[in-house]
Amino acid sequence: MSPANRLAPQSAEEVAALLRDAAAQQLPIVARGGGTHCAAQPAVHARAATLELRGLSKVLAYDPGDLTIAVEAGCTLAELEHVLAENEHELALDAEDPERATIGGLLAADFPTRAGAVGRALRDQVLGTRVAQVDGTLTRSGGRVVKNVTGYDLEKLFVGSRGTLAVLVEVALRVHPRPPARAIVAAACASFEEAHALVLRWRDPQPAQLDALDGEAARRALGDLPAPLADARWLVLASWRGTERVVAAHAERALSAASALGGRAQRLEGELAHRAHAFDRAPRRALGVADARDAGEPGLVLALAGRPSQAPKVEQILAHALERSGCTTSARRYADGAGARLRACFATAPSRERFAALLDALASVPLTTAARVHLESAPSALHEELRAKHFLALRPPCGGLAAMRRVRAAFDPHGLLSPGAWPELDGAEPEREASSPSETRA
Repeated sequence: MSPANRLAPQSAEEVAALLRDAAAQQLPIVARGGGTHCAAQPAVHARAATLELRGLSKVLAYDPGDLTIAVEAGCTLAELEHVLAENEHELALDAEDPERATIGGLLAADFPTRAGAVGRALRDQVLGTRVAQVDGTLTRSGGRVVKNVTGYDLEKLFVGSRGTLAVLVEVALRVHPRPPARAIVAAACASFEEAHALVLRWRDPQPAQLDALDGEAARRALGDLPAPLADARWLVLASWRGTERVVAAHAERALSAASALGGRAQRLEGELAHRAHAFDRAPRRALGVADARDAGEPGLVLALAGRPSQAPKVEQILAHALERSGCTTSARRYADGAGARLRACFATAPSRERFAALLDALASVPLTTAARVHLESAPSALHEELRAKHFLALRPPCGGLAAMRRVRAAFDPHGLLSPGAWPELDGAEPEREASSPSETRA
């Protein structure tokens, strides 16, 4: 085995054997699914071999009556959805590229499921896992049934681990009945503050979709808007799913709430409703930002995260940074959920000079604003600028880093699995307290 190898195992046992051989040679190894979440990750370690997991794509068990399914980690989201559709079931998860995104990759990346708006965090859908550890040991945690109360919830530990603890080879998941109807409501707002106030009103009852888009993003995603919405500075989109009667009642309450706040709202039908749902499924695609399925480079997507109550302040930070760097006209902004995460998407990436100015503007924001910067994707032309500006300084302080390092050391003492996927765990950044008042990072 050599670093140049791209290994393509066809079973969990083959994965285990390859890991055992790599460990014997002290060879770093990186597990890879569909490659849809690599745009913001560091370059693959120069000495690392790549473990391609698409060969592990079987559906192992599906119990429609118990609402559970077990699949190999290389199964794509589209393949899983096709099986579930036969019984009108669904996984509470959307992804930009379901034909390529694998279940194992989505779990390892802790993909920020947009279905979280209905209280279904991705890790809460995991019932059990089977993993291959760095020494070749195959280990199970959890099970394939909902009422499983034995042992520790170690299966949750691998969600978001980015492949640094073990390689996921099998996953058991909870699925849900697909609601028969959907109602989508849109409201025009004069400012982000007004949009955020409406978002807070529309959160109850919990919607399946809840987004606030700036005017340019709304027109790009939805096309020509009807007269009541056409001049929106910000547009709020919300949808509810259930029976026809239930979603109609939710839509009426949403329209009344928007009217009480002075907004102009209407229920979307036909092509507009279809476009709004398409944005919910794949926001970057709807905004014209290249993603991992495109042949070209991925687009630039920056996200600022903070507490929902501070969303207006986070929006001001982002707007000020975009204006200072001259990036305002090329950025399309949207906030999902309760506004806790605000994104700036660039259909055309800014120049290196403007990108550097944007990073400088974000780095100058006091930590006390509680805004945290995340880079979700970036074209390779900007990677050098990221290294030059020490982008780790813009990442959120990582609480409990010492404990995380101990956990990793227990699973992978020599750091052979996915080196660089968690730079903090590799010692690239010293541990620091998240509440330190002297920090000046966004």
